Amino acid sequence: MADFFPEHDVYDEPFVGGGAFFFWKEPVETEVIGDTSDWIIGFYQKARMGALRKCKGGFKANRTTLAKVAKGKSACDILARQAMGWGGIGAGKWLRQSTAGKTIYKKKLQKLSQYEKRQRHAWLTTRSFDKTMKKFDGPSTWHLLDPPWPDAPVTEYYDGGLTVRPAEVAKVCRKMKGIVWVLYNDKPEVRKAFS
Repeated sequence: MADFFPEHDVYDEPFVGGGAFFFWKEPVETEVIGDTSDWIIGFYQKARMGALRKCKGGFKANRTTLAKVAKGKSACDILARQAMGWGGIGAGKWLRQSTAGKTIYKKKLQKLSQYEKRQRHAWLTTRSFDKTMKKFDGPSTWHLLDPPWPDAPVTEYYDGGLTVRPAEVAKVCRKMKGIVWVLYNDKPEVRKAFS
């Protein structure tokens, strides 16, 4: 897949969420990861300062652990909640069956120094996606957007709820000088917005 990446000196991911793509791709000169969720960006801030070292052995995915971390504010509590829930949707409310009974994140947490180093020079922001894109846009910018999908229950995912419709995303993307990739599911609302 990396063969298809555009050449870029600036990488902007304003809906970073779990950051899988950010952590997977090769770093460039300027990198921006953003999300309007304070707890997501707060988690990244804590993680890059070494806060995840306390949970290096991973988490036993069960209801006891889930109850223990349900309202916790530490980076380890947040990570455990996310890993056992559905990527934040209903986090702390139910246990994802695919993880039940397993020790999770043990291998990933053994690579903590790589994750810390990877995000050490990145800009972290809670600005709205349009303000982030505008601030870091330029001919050598690659904007990668993975916004909440039209049918996603976003009110449980983001602080205070966030609704970003495909038409709004498309309107902002058309104004950019850099290259824009948008990841969406195939829905009539999405096709109409980007046609």
